[in-house]
Amino acid sequence: MTKLKCIGICMLWMLIGMGGTDSALGMVHTYPVPQGETLSPDYEVFIDGQRVDVATIQVGEAFANPPYSFGSMYSYVQFDLNQPVEIMVKAAGLAMDHVAVLPQSRNISIQKLSPDTIRFSINGPTKLSIEPAGRCRPLLLFANSLENNAPKPGDPKVIYFAPGIHRPPGGSIEVKSGETVYLAGGAVVEAGIHAANANNITIRGRGVLSGDRWAIHEGPVKGVKGFVNFVNCRNVRMEGIVLRGAYDWTVVPQNCEGVDIQNIKICNLRVRINDDGIDLCNSRHVKIQDVFIRTADDTIAVKGLKKDWGPVDDVVVENSILWSDLARIVLLGHESRASKMENIGFRNIDVIHTGQWPFFLFEPGDDMLLRNVRVEDVRIHAEGNPPGAWYGELTPPQWTAVIRPNPTQYASRTWGRIEDIRFKNITVEGPPGKYVFLVEAAADHRDRRMKNITFENVLINGRRMTMDSPEFIMGPWVNPENAISVK
Repeated sequence: MTKLKCIGICMLWMLIGMGGTDSALGMVHTYPVPQGETLSPDYEVFIDGQRVDVATIQVGEAFANPPYSFGSMYSYVQFDLNQPVEIMVKAAGLAMDHVAVLPQSRNISIQKLSPDTIRFSINGPTKLSIEPAGRCRPLLLFANSLENNAPKPGDPKVIYFAPGIHRPPGGSIEVKSGETVYLAGGAVVEAGIHAANANNITIRGRGVLSGDRWAIHEGPVKGVKGFVNFVNCRNVRMEGIVLRGAYDWTVVPQNCEGVDIQNIKICNLRVRINDDGIDLCNSRHVKIQDVFIRTADDTIAVKGLKKDWGPVDDVVVENSILWSDLARIVLLGHESRASKMENIGFRNIDVIHTGQWPFFLFEPGDDMLLRNVRVEDVRIHAEGNPPGAWYGELTPPQWTAVIRPNPTQYASRTWGRIEDIRFKNITVEGPPGKYVFLVEAAADHRDRRMKNITFENVLINGRRMTMDSPEFIMGPWVNPENAISVK
């Protein structure tokens, strides 16, 4: 494949790529939506009185029509700032009477100027979902910090994409050791990104990586798993970009060491399955910070695809916003062919929409050990019980967390093991419903395969969960003497 070195020209980058306003007090940078892209028909957005382009994300047919009916697209705006700004949003055909601005933890104070227009202020970088009609046709607002030390066209070892639409040859960008892929603000790059056996690689910028051209499981390179795929890589960094319309798992580090993912925004929903946000497979020393993920399938899944690759170890996900329309927020297990998964933490997470399956599913098989997992300071914006029966109940619960060894269809018929799991400071807020935490042991091992499961300060619609709460269920083979506790 021919290497793409400098895409675009410096003058175009200077004139188009860095829109914005400067002042003695601070700076705001906005980015144009390139010609050929679809501007949002639903929203007009003004930042400190200046109108900015609002881009769109496609929604697949399965979600554009009943039973989901999320509309044919949703919208987003991205900009950089280092000062407080005032935002005005005007909707077309969407009444703002009951608009929600999520996450609720951001405490955004809304002023309604008219039935279709609101105004609010933000003090600095943040991510918000503005929802006149719930999941249907929201506006996502991505306010970044100012970009530092951005590459320039012609810099060595930089694959540079200037503002505009780009279709690299073969639909694929291959990254070698020491290289940076840079997507400038206002760039839309229609391609997958892949790296194998590479060290010290970076993907960054304020542009968009788009998979919209390809159908599900039909990416540009046969045999490559994932929209952005790293195999046997060391010291991988991703920062700042928007990834939309993935045709497969979106970001997939496989047997990697030292992965740093910050401030990316994953915006999917063209398909019903296999558009997972970040799938960490047999990888170690991973930090995921300040990300936004919307998927139909799992937002974050931790897997062990191959037994001869290394274990999963030292993973931190924090300060992030997660949204799944059908599946899990966090999945640990299923593909459990790693020797173990351990030292995994989820901290300061806002779950703003949930699917029909358990929000947190810890389900190791293949005799894999899942150990030392911490889920702390998580705020779940729940939405009542899912439709249909699950586990044979006519009125199904909404499984908040399910923790159990299980030989799933993705593993051999052997149970995994679970040790030292802690949920602390968890809030579930939503309509009345059965928001259930289930701990279930392996029947044929009489719970010898799980121990030290703790729930501390779990609040469900303001009520603290206890061992006797209807929201807490222990399966018939669980023995409380194995240190299963709720406090």
